[in-house]
Amino acid sequence: MNENQLDLSLFHDFPPQLNEHTVPKLRMTDHGELVMNPAMKKCVGTRRDFLGKLSQDGTMLLLLEAENGNVHFTEKTCIANHRSLQAELVRLGFSLPVNYR
Repeated sequence: MNENQLDLSLFHDFPPQLNEHTVPKLRMTDHGELVMNPAMKKCVGTRRDFLGKLSQDGTMLLLLEAENGNVHFTEKTCIANHRSLQAELVRLGFSLPVNYR
């Protein structure tokens, strides 16, 4: 079968490939560090304090802007030491590191 015999109207384009550097992401390491990737840093700008919420099954992590939150990222490296979140994820059965998009 050659290209002239294909009915291209039966096909659709699939989404573009995601680039690791353009998709905002958080990663909880096995050392208890919650780390922002460069795309996430760009999204939050200079904001470093958040109210963090975890879904009951641990599959979703939500960061809400808050003056006196429970998650504080360092100014320069955008890392938050959060051993209680690490322990909660392990309790829920996750193997670290865990990535959130």
